[in-house]
Amino acid sequence: MRLELPAYGKINFTLEVYGRRADGFHEISTVLQGISLADRVEVELGGDGTRLAVSGSGVPSGPGNLAWRAVEALRERTGFRGGVQVHLVKNIPVASGLGGGSSDAAAVLVGLNALAGVGLTPGGLLEIAAGLGSDVPFAVMAATALAGGRGEELVWLPPPPPMWLVLAMPALQIPAATAYRLWDETGKVTCGASARVARGLRNGRKEGVLANLRNSLEGPVMQAYPQVGELKSRMEGLGLVALMSGSGPCVYGVAPGREEARRAAEALRPWYPWVDMACTLGGQAAVPLPAPAASGRKPCQ
Repeated sequence: MRLELPAYGKINFTLEVYGRRADGFHEISTVLQGISLADRVEVELGGDGTRLAVSGSGVPSGPGNLAWRAVEALRERTGFRGGVQVHLVKNIPVASGLGGGSSDAAAVLVGLNALAGVGLTPGGLLEIAAGLGSDVPFAVMAATALAGGRGEELVWLPPPPPMWLVLAMPALQIPAATAYRLWDETGKVTCGASARVARGLRNGRKEGVLANLRNSLEGPVMQAYPQVGELKSRMEGLGLVALMSGSGPCVYGVAPGREEARRAAEALRPWYPWVDMACTLGGQAAVPLPAPAASGRKPCQ
């Protein structure tokens, strides 16, 4: 039995960092948006143990890969012992801030749950996902959400009106741990943008979203890596509303329409090793969300 699934990337409309928690993670508030750029994940039952093959990227194909760990986490939770073969076809750049590794792991969880018939509920899938990484629970749904805690506390939001995006990266990778360390050293607490974007989405106001794009990590990362700031400035010079996604270094620019996005992407390609186009995803979550757990008062409330 074999199943093929898309593993959609994401951008952050906002990423507000409040500080380091006792468990070593950072308390955040972020509005996450699924995008059409996707890896392809093939899950097949058969053989012995867990086998993982990766095409199109230099990411590890063993236990160091989050997709491998997703299989093992599902085994531990359910007792499933059958052979599993996973093939990842990578289109999302590694360590880019677009959530490729998290989306691969989420697709493996969803696909293996269906193939193996282990009967995990949506809540059960999200619990396993939270143990794998902060962005993995969102990647299970890959739509639009407000996330709190370290990123695992999700509240469903209506998708925005369709947006065409230009995505680009300078020739560098920035691990998330590095970006958050830079924030620890030089960053400032910012408040309110996530709530304003959530309100704009609920009201169906695209301008309410675009006027409040914020990323607490952007300033510290650009100070350490000026080429990220240069990329953002180039996008803004082309008429795009631009922001670094997640921990970077990918910067996305929102264009007025598809043709404007195409022209901007063509203008950027001579400057950067990776440039692509995507659009925001709409519709319902791939996996229905349980009611969000009650959480403590956030610093910005």
